[in-house]
Amino acid sequence: CQVTHTRRSGPGGQHRNKVSTAVVLKHTPTQITASASEARSQQQNLVSAYSRLRLRFALLLRTERTSGPTTLWNSRCKGGKIAINE
Repeated sequence: CQVTHTRRSGPGGQHRNKVSTAVVLKHTPTQITASASEARSQQQNLVSAYSRLRLRFALLLRTERTSGPTTLWNSRCKGGKIAINE
């Protein structure tokens, strides 16, 4: 992961404009990015960004679809219906 600390604009006044508390994480193999800039602490933003990156990575892994049904699906389908209890 690449960790970048940046400044963010918006409400918060002088403290937000001069302190680099925003965190941007980038997972290099998948090019997934996550950022956090809500808290005034860099450490809290880092924890938030890591949790967001983990969530996006998990969603990417769970939503990948292969072509066609799996062998488990085919083993449970009998006569065009799914057998729940055998």
